[in-house]
Amino acid sequence: MLISSWQIIELSFKFWLKNFKKLLPYLALMFVPTLILATLQYLTVFITTYAPNLGFAAILFVFAVGVAGVVLNIWVAIAMARAIKSMWREEVGHWKDVFLGSSHLIWPSIVINIILVAIMLAVIAVCSGVGIITHLLASSLPGPVVVALFAVLAIILLLVFGVMLAFAFYEVIFESSRNFSAVKASFHLVSKRWWSVFIRLFIPNLVFLLMMLVVQKIVTIPLWWLEDKTIMIVLPIVNSVLGLLMSPLSTAAIILLYQNLKDNPVSATQSLPPTLNS
Repeated sequence: MLISSWQIIELSFKFWLKNFKKLLPYLALMFVPTLILATLQYLTVFITTYAPNLGFAAILFVFAVGVAGVVLNIWVAIAMARAIKSMWREEVGHWKDVFLGSSHLIWPSIVINIILVAIMLAVIAVCSGVGIITHLLASSLPGPVVVALFAVLAIILLLVFGVMLAFAFYEVIFESSRNFSAVKASFHLVSKRWWSVFIRLFIPNLVFLLMMLVVQKIVTIPLWWLEDKTIMIVLPIVNSVLGLLMSPLSTAAIILLYQNLKDNPVSATQSLPPTLNS
């Protein structure tokens, strides 16, 4: 049977405490692209304000550094996910071996992310098109009403597809699935038990988010004694570091759920409404 949401929270938190030191190299690596992308914001403002004559060369440089930061972020995310899965199985490899051994998955991961974004944009486009046609055919309906109705429809469809596609990335890095095969595999994992999977994704991530917000609030209290300009610089850095330190919680939770779904195929699982123990 499927593991409950509360078990996912408990096991993920215990995993985080037990393996935190082993995850530190990955968290340190993940901070690098975060720092790069954050620095680009200030660099862009600086170039625009003080060196506008640099023109195209500056834009090209900022773009190249941004792309490098995104690629590095994906690479580290792949390596950390693989490390977490190994740690769940009590199989611990050296972080350098895991990191360098994940390089062949960068391009497939980029491709699957592009596919997922394209699917989501297609859902939005379809909802927008249906909304426009409905407004033209039913001109008696006020425009804001039509917009509101189809905004709600778009949100619902994005939520449905978001859950159905939640495991496509992990199919790529764990099962070597490619492109739409990963999408199909993710759909199959969630098929006939969408509500159960949704609850097991939503509740743990909500708990972890609230936990992170509380920790951020407590840790940043002393910062409010600083000057406003200093706070504007220090606060985002502190929040980013805290977010990175707690990020293995949500990653461990979704990998635990992913493996649990793989171990309990749809044919062996009853499709029941979610309960308080879900």
